[in-house]
Amino acid sequence: MCEAELVASVGGAPNFAQKMLIRRSARALLRLELLDEKMSSGNWTDHDSRTFGGLNNALRLALRELGVAAKSGGKPVVSLADIVARHAKPGNPSA
Repeated sequence: MCEAELVASVGGAPNFAQKMLIRRSARALLRLELLDEKMSSGNWTDHDSRTFGGLNNALRLALRELGVAAKSGGKPVVSLADIVARHAKPGNPSA
């Protein structure tokens, strides 16, 4: 299921490198899901924590390579510079 969604996110016809990243991403996601279940069972170890962090980072980097960006939920992302400029305007009572 997630492989099909990732294939669609790269335009539906991934090249060889994209196919490898998609396959690895799907496997990493499955392992992360299994670790989530283990965490909720109370049998969490330090090794599990390190493995979780490594898999999470590998998935993040693979998704970045595939060009899959996190969405802001349709809300525009406001930069710090925009916030500072808004508060620095003359007549702004909070400035």
